[in-house]
Amino acid sequence: MTRSDMKKIIFLIFIFTTYYLILNTFFVFAQSKVLINEFLIDPQPQSVEIFNSGTESADISDWIIDDSGGTTFYTIPKNNIIFPNQCLVFSADFNLNKISVDTIRLINNSQQLIDSFSYKSSSGSGISYYRFPDNNNYWTTGSANFGFYNSSTEQTCLF
Repeated sequence: MTRSDMKKIIFLIFIFTTYYLILNTFFVFAQSKVLINEFLIDPQPQSVEIFNSGTESADISDWIIDDSGGTTFYTIPKNNIIFPNQCLVFSADFNLNKISVDTIRLINNSQQLIDSFSYKSSSGSGISYYRFPDNNNYWTTGSANFGFYNSSTEQTCLF
């Protein structure tokens, strides 16, 4: 192999490595970011709002909404896609404890924990726990506001 051939091979490796890094970086930034955004424990049925603050749609079919340690969980039905900056609301008996400490969890279809929040007890009838503003790590309580952005009741996050 000549010196010229070695230079060509090194150049091609450089080009392919650069191309890979650019594409890999793009996909890291262009992802969905799916979180529990609001949940209501009392009254029945319980409700959970899932929010996608990412730049890509997310298929959450077969994901699980669960409490900590229970044997009962809710599987999100097929064909549930959350578009960027949108939300979906689910109502069911999620088995969230009303009078004792519990944790609501969102688990993807690969059994990875995506998001969770621990609470002491129900915040009261019609009073939900929610992130303020949306997608923030700060949780507060207030009147249930499902389907609306938590920073504004004038716009809806439902598709």
